[in-house]
Amino acid sequence: MAPFCVFALLLDLSAASALNFSTINVWNDENKFGDFYKTSKVEPKYIALYKEKLFLSLYKHEPNISSTLAWLDINATAKPPQLKPFPSPVQSASDCSAVQSARGIAVDSSGRLWALDNGETTCPPKLSIFNLNSNNKIVHVHNFADPVVNHTSGGRWLLDLVLDQSNDDCLMKNQSWRVEIGSKLVSALALSPMGMREFLYIMEYGFKEIFSLSVSDLRSEKEKVTLTSIGNMSATCEKMAMDEQGIFYFNIPSNHSVAKWNTKSSFKEEQVYSVMGVENKSTPCASANRLLRVEIG
Repeated sequence: MAPFCVFALLLDLSAASALNFSTINVWNDENKFGDFYKTSKVEPKYIALYKEKLFLSLYKHEPNISSTLAWLDINATAKPPQLKPFPSPVQSASDCSAVQSARGIAVDSSGRLWALDNGETTCPPKLSIFNLNSNNKIVHVHNFADPVVNHTSGGRWLLDLVLDQSNDDCLMKNQSWRVEIGSKLVSALALSPMGMREFLYIMEYGFKEIFSLSVSDLRSEKEKVTLTSIGNMSATCEKMAMDEQGIFYFNIPSNHSVAKWNTKSSFKEEQVYSVMGVENKSTPCASANRLLRVEIG
C-alpha cells in the first residue's frame, strides 16, 4: 500500500497569482493516524480549515471506530502528526448526541464548525454546531425530522454541506425543509460568492454535468426548484469549491487533477494541477479557501 499523503492548494483570494501545492503531511500505511485511527480503517472525505487546525470527516470501514470527526495541527512538529478525535476522545456508538457518521463540514465567519451527521442505525441524522472559540462547545444541534431526512438508516445518504451565511445570525431559525430536484443523487455542492450570491451549484453522483439553481428560491422555501444545466466536465468529480472572485474549483479523481472555471464566463474547464504517475486511490477534498488532495493506498 502506498503512503497516505495530504497536499494543499493555497488560493490567493485577493489577487491573481500562481497556484502552489505543498505537502502538508505523509503517513506510511503501517503508521497510525493516531491512537484512535489507522489508515486502513478510515478514509478522509471532507475538510474544513480554521486558523491552524484542519478538520476532517472520516468514512469508517469498521464499525468499532468511535469518532468520525477529527482534527490535526497543520504546523505540528511531530511527524507524522496524529489525528485527534473531535470534540473529545471518548464517544459512544449508543450516544446519539455525539456525531456518529460525519459527512460535510464547514466553518463560518464566527468560528463555528458545522458538522453534518448521517447518523447510525439507532441514531437519527442531525446537524451539530460547535463554537471553536469557546472550548468547542456545542452551541446548537438540529435534528432532521423524518419527512425531511429519512430516519431509516439505509434510506438516507447525506453527503456535502455549504453555508449560506447572511448578515444576521444564522442560528436564529431552527428549521429545515426538503427541496424537490427530481431523482438526482447530489454528491457535491458549491455556492457562488457572498457578494454575488445567486446560485447553488450541484453535481450528481456518477455524472459529469453541472447544474445550478437559484439561491433565492432556496431561501424562500420553495418545495420545487428549477435546475439549469451549466456544462459537462471532462469526467466525474467528487468535490467542488468557490473562491470570492467566482472561480469554481473541482477535482477530477480519474486523472488525479484539479480544474477550474471562471463562473463569469460560459463553462470552460481549465486544469490547474495534476499529479502524474499516481496509481493509488485518490480523494481530493475542498474547502472555502483551500483545496486539498488526499491519496490513500
